[in-house]
Amino acid sequence: MVESRVPEKASGGGRRLADNGEQIVFECRPNAVVLTGPFISSLLVIAICLSTFVFVPNLPLFVGLVLIAAILAACLFYLFKYLEWRFYAFQLTPKRMILKQGLVAKKSAEVPLERLGEIEVNVSFVERLLKVGSVRISSMGDDSVMNLRYQDDPIKIRNLINFTAEQRKGSGETKGAAGSATYSPVDEITKLFEAFERGALSYQEYQEIKAALIRRIIE
Repeated sequence: MVESRVPEKASGGGRRLADNGEQIVFECRPNAVVLTGPFISSLLVIAICLSTFVFVPNLPLFVGLVLIAAILAACLFYLFKYLEWRFYAFQLTPKRMILKQGLVAKKSAEVPLERLGEIEVNVSFVERLLKVGSVRISSMGDDSVMNLRYQDDPIKIRNLINFTAEQRKGSGETKGAAGSATYSPVDEITKLFEAFERGALSYQEYQEIKAALIRRIIE
């Protein structure tokens, strides 16, 4: 199993959604290793075309134009794959999970935390070699599934989603309870510590989330 370590993009950095101002608690995209295949393929095509120019003299004009077109196509292919990776984003807010993907035909899927189903962490043989893993998130009540592949820290992603969902549930229960008690970030810190004691979060994850909650109290 992949060890729990901090992903390169482990939080939303205080950013908010453009449409309604929801705070982004966590944001990630696949590890850049997914670009290895497109890079090698493009590089191979370019190398073959350039080698043909160098080692085959007096090429017909038509063949030369085809080789140049192949080089341009290889460059555009890799650029497209890079931008596709760059514009991919899984975002977690205090209310929902959002998966955005696609460069030309953009797609967006959402799952409210109240409808969070099972979260499965899978690590294939190839992913184990690359020190990444996959997270499969299902939604209760329908067949919605979010597949996050080649993630730096799938275990941490699962823990953060579960913890945020618990916060959401706790907040709703507290607001619906009789009395005038108000649910506050202080209650969330208490629940966070309890989750840490149960072993649901590592010490580093506990400190990161606690720091984010403290910032909310200050704000």
